[in-house]
Amino acid sequence: MEPIPTDDEIRAKPAFPRLIRVYRVQNWIFWTGLPLFAASSIFWIEERAVWALIAAGLLAVGNTCGQVYGFTVERQVLSEISGSAPVRTRARKLARDNVTPRLMRWLGT
Repeated sequence: MEPIPTDDEIRAKPAFPRLIRVYRVQNWIFWTGLPLFAASSIFWIEERAVWALIAAGLLAVGNTCGQVYGFTVERQVLSEISGSAPVRTRARKLARDNVTPRLMRWLGT
């Protein structure tokens, strides 16, 4: 059993910046797709415009595909960081803390 590295040792791994990039892309996909999906859904409910329903469906599919791709890449990058589950969990937490939007950090979530 390998010893659990410190936070600085985890951040020094070559794959850690890639993990941060993955989380940034996932955040961007989610926080951009969600309001657009909500807006097009509300527009469809109010106006019954078919194009708004199609746009909402495309946004939902695109958001889901982007998130699934991000999860796949995340697993690959985490396996490059370490084979140990506690180290992967710590690396995931460190990277997510790096990319959490300031407002969410400020609110304490």
